[in-house]
Amino acid sequence: MVAESESECGLGMRKLGLIVWGLRMVITVPTHLMMRIMFLLLKNMKEVMILKVLMWNWMISIVKRRMAE
Repeated sequence: MVAESESECGLGMRKLGLIVWGLRMVITVPTHLMMRIMFLLLKNMKEVMILKVLMWNWMISIVKRRMAE
């Protein structure tokens, strides 16, 4: 009985770890790219409007992804 519950707990922790790792990848990679894009766009003040649209679309996509889960 004890061994069974321990293995189940281990499996649960492994799944949780994978989910956390996946979320971390989803959050860090796009954020890093967005920071780079923002820096490039802020150099050219003409493209601030494009930046706002990109940021808005990015936020909406993240919210939709969260809602889907």
